[in-house]
Amino acid sequence: MKIDSPVLVTGATSLVGGFLLARLAADGCDAAALSRRPPPNEPRWIEADLSWPDLEAALPFAHTVFALSPIWSLPQALHALKARGMTRLVAFSSTSRFTKEHSPDADERETARNLADGEALTIGFCEANDVAWTILRPTLIYAEGRDGNVSRLAGLIRKLGGCASRCTPTIWPPPRSPQPTNPPRATAPTISRGPRP
Repeated sequence: MKIDSPVLVTGATSLVGGFLLARLAADGCDAAALSRRPPPNEPRWIEADLSWPDLEAALPFAHTVFALSPIWSLPQALHALKARGMTRLVAFSSTSRFTKEHSPDADERETARNLADGEALTIGFCEANDVAWTILRPTLIYAEGRDGNVSRLAGLIRKLGGCASRCTPTIWPPPRSPQPTNPPRATAPTISRGPRP
């Protein structure tokens, strides 16, 4: 995918943010980063909150926006982002939108509703304003030592001495066809729509 510069990354201090900013820099993209708590003395970082009523004044001009903040916080900022040049939006949601919809836990059901509402409002805005959009729904985001899920499990396995001698990995259901020799490093359900012709 060709990325139109300049680029704005919201929620840039998130787990994905550092990796995305490094990749954009390596690809020669002109990228600015937005966060409520930016690192000090970083010239391309903007301190702002998507809920600010005067958000537009704090935003740089950007054709492409990567929204890494919770998708339910995005709709309130869409008008300001569009006014500052947004023509393409890539936003993160979660498969929890579906998997927690009927959870017995009320907080999980609320999270699922917030994700679904955030997606619907974002898609509606983009469709009405000719903004190309992509919503990524990862199941889990992992970064060695920085996440709260896989790193915790890896630490427990190390503490218990691994499981190579006591465990046999099982794949269920068994694969019906040979698995690819080079599977993707990460997969995420995605929905997308480009601009109208």
